[in-house]
Amino acid sequence: MSQVEVAVEERQLLSRLQNFSTQIESSLDSACVKGELPFTEERREPSERYHNYASDLHHPCNRHLTYSWLNFDQRRPMSLDLLWRIKEGREVEARVKRDLGSLGFEIFKSGKSFNWPEYKIKGKIDGTLSLERIEYPVEVKSVHPNYWNTTRTVEEIKNHPRFWINKITSQLNLYLLMGGIPAGFLILATFGKRLRILSMLIDYELGEYDIQKAEIINKHVEAKTLPERISYDSTVCEMCDFNHICQPVKTTELITEVSLEDEADLIKYCDLKDGAVAEFNELQKKLLGDKKKPGIFREKDLLIGDIGVYTKRYTKNQKKCPKDCSLFTYEEIEVVSTSIERIAE
Repeated sequence: MSQVEVAVEERQLLSRLQNFSTQIESSLDSACVKGELPFTEERREPSERYHNYASDLHHPCNRHLTYSWLNFDQRRPMSLDLLWRIKEGREVEARVKRDLGSLGFEIFKSGKSFNWPEYKIKGKIDGTLSLERIEYPVEVKSVHPNYWNTTRTVEEIKNHPRFWINKITSQLNLYLLMGGIPAGFLILATFGKRLRILSMLIDYELGEYDIQKAEIINKHVEAKTLPERISYDSTVCEMCDFNHICQPVKTTELITEVSLEDEADLIKYCDLKDGAVAEFNELQKKLLGDKKKPGIFREKDLLIGDIGVYTKRYTKNQKKCPKDCSLFTYEEIEVVSTSIERIAE
């Protein structure tokens, strides 16, 4: 057999294998959506809301929470990725309960409901751990490895810059308030690490904050009005299931006057994106710069005429290597990325 014939056969084999892989992936996704796999439920249409749920009341945007009541039928359907994350979270919860139970630390009352009619707050706990005849609420959460080193204590979680993490303590705290229980447990799990079990005392200040949020939401729902939009935040707005009806403006500041030179440079920068490399790079240094030598618009969120300056902030783990690199650790660093674009683009 010639080399050409071998190459053709290999390509055909690879094509068949790729088609088979796609068939398996499609079957898995379909089964996940239909609730045919373990720890999954059939994806349903968004349903009308009658309560503020303890799991999301600490969300930073009151407008989002009000949309959940008034515009529930316009909520974006759960993505496949989210459905798989929910499945994984349920698997982790089941594994934690099984492992603790095998050692005599059984988690009871899974799914016990708490209700606070006065503020229309409701939720279900993952279970309780019994100590000295008192049953303390337990919440089991999966944490992305990127955030493991910043969720070591209850205080770190409460003050975490990511809302989907700091609302974990709020959720448990609301259960403590509704149940009149002085403390509870957070059990955190992540890939390749031992469980992290944190004890948490009831926090009345945090509870007051969340109760006030509930009161604000309830008033808007009753009046069928919407709270003001928050200042645009990519970590909140781009993840919002109501982004398509809220249509947040991707800016926190409007500028109507800049120097003629800066305005000309901004226009030229946009025009040169696919053009002269050297001139474009010089403008990039001047307008954006870098961490050591920031440019005029670095770390800004601005609207200047028909040109937008957008800044994204996120974190990533960076390897920290001492002299003996076998002892390396990771530290979380903030990454700032600013772009300049025409709004129509």
